[in-house]
Amino acid sequence: EDVVPRAIEALQSDSAYSAAEAIMTTDRYPKLRSKTLSNGVRIVGVAKGAGMIEPNMATMLGYLMTDAKIKRDSLQAMLTEACNKSFNSISIDGDESTSDTVVAIASGLKDLDSED
Repeated sequence: EDVVPRAIEALQSDSAYSAAEAIMTTDRYPKLRSKTLSNGVRIVGVAKGAGMIEPNMATMLGYLMTDAKIKRDSLQAMLTEACNKSFNSISIDGDESTSDTVVAIASGLKDLDSED
């Protein structure tokens, strides 16, 4: 089948809602947020799950996307700091999943002001 060409044709940049719905398993609703900075740079986050909860073993996944032009090491440092204050602080019954994942990607399409 022509799966890849059809997937490429289905790509869109209007909303991440369908992506948030697509990764749901035991989630009751899609989880996503978006923020547009003062200079027009957008940050979009999509997540699923809340840890390993019996009997519905859910894996926590988080995807952050931005169109900011930012150096890889700077983005990684910000992601690490944010995760240490949020994702890495979540514990449910002391269980964790080896598949928990947080990813940040940047397209580099828009300049990022130092204030933002």
